[in-house]
Amino acid sequence: MNSLARISHTLSTATTQWHALSGFHAVGVLGIVSTMLARPSVVKAAHHAPLNRLATTRCEKSGLGNAMLLGLLLFTTGHPAMADSAGDVILVQDPYVRAVPPGQPNSASFMSLHNPGEQGHVLIGASSPVAEVAELHTHTMEGGMMRMRKMEKVELPGGGHVSLEPGGLHVMMIGLKQKLVPGEIVSLRLLFEDGSQLKVDAPVRKLQMRMKKNEHKGQMH
Repeated sequence: MNSLARISHTLSTATTQWHALSGFHAVGVLGIVSTMLARPSVVKAAHHAPLNRLATTRCEKSGLGNAMLLGLLLFTTGHPAMADSAGDVILVQDPYVRAVPPGQPNSASFMSLHNPGEQGHVLIGASSPVAEVAELHTHTMEGGMMRMRKMEKVELPGGGHVSLEPGGLHVMMIGLKQKLVPGEIVSLRLLFEDGSQLKVDAPVRKLQMRMKKNEHKGQMH
């Protein structure tokens, strides 16, 4: 068996074994192998050294490049592809912040969150430069009265929608640092369980009409 055939056979066998043992899929293996086989120095090195020593074989001029290619081959066949972070996947629709009268220390932000991916994600918090603290809150009925409570997390299932709206889930903005003028844009950051973040620009809106409609239910935000 000549050198080219031996390298091709060995790489093919090793890739099959890695796949069978780990369940991982090789990413771009054929392209990497083709590049390696097209470089004579790799073939020469393989003729004089075992395959597992190719990465450390020093070849004239191109040895380092060949070692890098082999390292990439081992990495892509031995590790799963990185999943997209929540901050890259989650889509935010119709975000806005409730305008409040002067002197009111708190407000709330609302929006619709859509997870178009298959993998579920978890929203664990939020922050905003216009408030001392931003927390995830919801409303629950307790003793015949609507009460607000803090949420530690909000599940965002794959392919699902979650609405943050008055009377339900929302981002509570506590300790406002400035006036919330209708029409102005407020910056928020959504924080996810995987460590990623998503910046959201939300306009300030007056919600008096909606508040009046919900007044008999005690839903102020």
